Amino acid sequence: MRYVKSLYSRGNTLISRFKTCSSSIKVKLFRSILCNAYGCHLWSTYKQYTYKRVVVVFNNIYRALFGILRGESISAIYVNNNIDSFGVLVRKHVYSLKHV
Repeated sequence: MRYVKSLYSRGNTLISRFKTCSSSIKVKLFRSILCNAYGCHLWSTYKQYTYKRVVVVFNNIYRALFGILRGESISAIYVNNNIDSFGVLVRKHVYSLKHV
């Protein structure tokens, strides 16, 4: 739950400070601030509820930053902006440990 609080904190700071920036700047900031999931390979002991909550937080922050409405597909917008979804980020981090 600490990670959920940390994500909300970083996301709210990002939204409040950079809401008037262009979308390319927002994409770069989102990648640098929220797309680093350090220690995610250790999340195998977490409950599914906690993992799903982190995914929801990740999507909510992205929606708030870019002004995306609830009915729109978040995965299509991730692809359009060339941003990895949370599941892809976790898979990349875990896979990177296999080949070290």
